[in-house]
Amino acid sequence: MGMIHICEVEEVSSIEWKSISLTEQEEDLLRRMYKLVGNRWDLIAGRIPGRKPEELERFWIMAHWGKGLAS
Repeated sequence: MGMIHICEVEEVSSIEWKSISLTEQEEDLLRRMYKLVGNRWDLIAGRIPGRKPEELERFWIMAHWGKGLAS
């Protein structure tokens, strides 16, 4: 399953990664939800109106790249 995740990451251009921004409140909720449910992006996106699971995952990966994805 880890290899699938890495392949998905490589398919997204760096321009798309940079375009994702969250409000401070959204980031806080994302951190709290991730600690609670892990990488269940569909569930987390359901708690943040207007956000798609894919964009939250991309934001999370970029915010934690090099720090360990579970930080």
